[in-house]
Amino acid sequence: MSENLGRFLEDTQRNNIVIQLAIRQVDTRDFIACLVGLDDESRQALYRNISKRAYEAVQQDMESDAGTLGPQAIAGAVSTFKRLLKRFDRMEGSAQPPTPEYLSRPSSLFEQAANFIHLARMVDGDRYDDIQALSDSCPDAFTRLGLRLVADQTDPLQARIRLEKLKAAMLADEERRLDLALEGFDSVLSHDRPGLTAEKVLDLAGRA
Repeated sequence: MSENLGRFLEDTQRNNIVIQLAIRQVDTRDFIACLVGLDDESRQALYRNISKRAYEAVQQDMESDAGTLGPQAIAGAVSTFKRLLKRFDRMEGSAQPPTPEYLSRPSSLFEQAANFIHLARMVDGDRYDDIQALSDSCPDAFTRLGLRLVADQTDPLQARIRLEKLKAAMLADEERRLDLALEGFDSVLSHDRPGLTAEKVLDLAGRA
């Protein structure tokens, strides 16, 4: 008997967000197995949350793979997908920003996390001009680039590559800064003469 997704069938923004999050967490074969195990109404709910190209690829995969999927694989895929739906539904329900507005200088990880919740809601509202304005006034280089990529609606993979490169460069700069500070404090605490301290720290500064 085919499974039904119940209350997630309704075409609402929240349900669609939850379904999209769940789809991203399963690989192609498990997604095909899940579709095989769902009734037609539930499949339509999933189809409306993937691109036309993805839909066409899924249809081809279902035609070629459906006969090779055993009942245990199908049942397991459906069960996993339903668990993901419930998990992301809880997350979406609890994702209430703990601050009234986006903070340009978050002072804690909690406030930083809250900023991303605000940002997700701005994207939901197509407020890309507002996001660009946040980027223009952002004091942090990494966040500034990230906001600009969001405002430009950059492809996620390309955006991640650019952010990873900037992260690596920033971490290298921070490591050099800390290495210089470590050597400087060590030299001062060791009562090195000023000339020797200068030699040590300027040498490290020059490598930067």
